[in-house]
Amino acid sequence: MAQTRAQSTRKDSTRDAESRASIDRWAPPEAIKTPEPQGGYRYRWIAEYVRGEYQDRNLNMAMREGYVPVRRDELPATFFCAPSEDGLVRSGGLLLCKIPEQHCVDRQRYYLERSQSALRGANALQGIEEPGSGMPTFEEDASRTLDGAEALNALRGG
Repeated sequence: MAQTRAQSTRKDSTRDAESRASIDRWAPPEAIKTPEPQGGYRYRWIAEYVRGEYQDRNLNMAMREGYVPVRRDELPATFFCAPSEDGLVRSGGLLLCKIPEQHCVDRQRYYLERSQSALRGANALQGIEEPGSGMPTFEEDASRTLDGAEALNALRGG
């Protein structure tokens, strides 16, 4: 039995909708792509040039923190980047660098401990201590706000 034109069109549109649903949704390309982490490292783009000026202070800080420039041959062949004379990965004034994952975990722990210490110090200055610390805390104030007839009676001494 031959299909009618309406039946054929309906089947085609259903098939198109199913194939579109199986494809990931479109999104604009990222301005700069960072490779997937591998080998226990995290990657980060660090400014090497800003408006044509070499950022030696910025790079020195990153290197002292533990970042190391990434060589093109360290990345998968599927990661696109323009070739450079020294073999490092660059894009638009940025230099791709890596740092060991454990270094990032240690850094995060360090800053968390510093912020908690600062918070404890600020609380101590305000007289707010952690429960169970053995330090005195302020008692709840017994004052209250009166309005309307209550306020008038209180003023009259009643």
